[in-house]
Amino acid sequence: MLRRPPFGNTVKSAHDMSREFNVLSKLSAVYQPAPKPLLFCDDESVIGAEFYLMERRKGLIIRGQICQTHLRERVDSSQKYRHKVCKSFIRNLADLHALDYNAAGLGDLGKPDG
Repeated sequence: MLRRPPFGNTVKSAHDMSREFNVLSKLSAVYQPAPKPLLFCDDESVIGAEFYLMERRKGLIIRGQICQTHLRERVDSSQKYRHKVCKSFIRNLADLHALDYNAAGLGDLGKPDG
C-alpha cells in the first residue's frame, strides 16, 4: 500500500512521511497488527510528494459511515459481529497501550514530559 500526504496539504509537518515511516518501522517490530513499512521515497518528483510503501493489511476500516454495502449490512444486522468487532478493537487498543514504548525506540516521540 502507498501512503502519501493528502492532496492539497499545505502544512508539511502535519503529514511528515519520513516521521511516519520511522515510527511505523519501530512499532511494527513490536506490535504485530502494525503494517511493516517497506520503502520511503523523499523525491517529490516521483509522485508529487514524499511517500512510503508498506505491506497491505486487511481489516475493517470504521469511519463515519461504512462504505461497502455488504459490510454495512453485516454490521447492522448482526449483534454477534458488532460484539466481535468491538471486542477486537478494545483488545488491540489495550495491547497497543501496554507496549513498552521506550524499549521499542519510541521514547522520544512527542513530548513525554508533562
